[in-house]
Amino acid sequence: MTITDSRNDSDALDIYIARQPIHDQSLGVIGYELLYRHANTEHARIDDEDLASSAVILGSFMHIGIDTLVGSALAFVNLSRRFIVDASLLPFFEGQVVLEIREDLEPDDQILTGLRRLKDLGHKVSLDDFAARPGRQPLLELADYVKLDVLKQDPARLRELLAMLRSHDVGVVAKNVETQELHERCQALGFDYFQGFFYCRPKMVAQHGLPPNQAVVLRLIQQLEDPDSDVRDLERVLAQEVTMTYKLLRYVNSAAFARRREIDSLRDAITLIGIDRIRNWAYLILMGQVAHGKPSALIVTCMIRARMCELLAERFQPDIRHQMFVVGLFSLIDALMDSDMPTLLDNLGLSLPIKLALLEGEGILGELLRQVVEYEQGRWEGLADSQIPRDEYLRAYLEALQWSNETMGIVSETGIRTGASEY
Repeated sequence: MTITDSRNDSDALDIYIARQPIHDQSLGVIGYELLYRHANTEHARIDDEDLASSAVILGSFMHIGIDTLVGSALAFVNLSRRFIVDASLLPFFEGQVVLEIREDLEPDDQILTGLRRLKDLGHKVSLDDFAARPGRQPLLELADYVKLDVLKQDPARLRELLAMLRSHDVGVVAKNVETQELHERCQALGFDYFQGFFYCRPKMVAQHGLPPNQAVVLRLIQQLEDPDSDVRDLERVLAQEVTMTYKLLRYVNSAAFARRREIDSLRDAITLIGIDRIRNWAYLILMGQVAHGKPSALIVTCMIRARMCELLAERFQPDIRHQMFVVGLFSLIDALMDSDMPTLLDNLGLSLPIKLALLEGEGILGELLRQVVEYEQGRWEGLADSQIPRDEYLRAYLEALQWSNETMGIVSETGIRTGASEY
């Protein structure tokens, strides 16, 4: 089902859906926890637990499509008691869906029987916020994954829990890993997987000046952002970087455009797909060139932010559409380059509104970026005062997800590097 097909369905659902990646030790994405909430509520979870489960399951799998949300990765979904006991309520995605059991759900006979039936159907089970309370052993014997909240447990307790879990055949996930430092500590403790937005934070390292490849990238971005540039100027800037020229020509000759004749000049490429689109694709290539060693989820997040910002602006503030793409894409440039944002922006000739949006969250650009980040990270209470209709966030998010999926496919097809780990 395409995004266009799913819009009426998402309107009817009236829910927010987002995702949070789960990384392995090499920073590859093994799955996503699906975050969800009814768009009319002010709390992270829907009061009716069954409505919560039905919203995310039916919304994600029946109306939106699992491919759009997680691709081929695992989907971690919280389940209410009713959905565990009555297996007929579940969709048919055995092997890809991991059923999450909350810590406050008591493992009585009905729950254990329901989980065994679900396991027999091919579903995996994850224990969320595991704390090793008395009576949890039967659940542990059925689990494939166990999540430990690293913000709620001190290091000594985490070591105890990890030692106990090593005698079970489970993957242990560190949950709420929000900084690079915490990620490194969790790695040292021996966690198998890491959930959180730590990859969006820079690793601050002492450096004297920018590495040569980063300096070249920033110079090209500055030239691309010149508001007075025309097709000829853009062609001259792009021609300075032979690798980028090659990749751009591969892009416009890819299956995405289905051209009958081959495009073999930058001028034709710019004319074919337009200055703004060429600029945006050039930015993606340039960002990819400095993303070596970074998780691909970081590039994907940049892409989703950029496209979601652009789509919302296109709908409600069309005159800032291109600026919002740039703001969204560059909102994580500090994490990509492991440097502080002010230093990086000092080297860029971006407009003052874009710089203020990135540094201070000021102006309409900064406010729209804030809303996109709030949506992305499941902090939906931050959208309560927004003038944008609730369903527009879901539409823009889903379309941005689909665009990033398609773009990553083109990236693979054209050989553009976007980091060390596979999407």
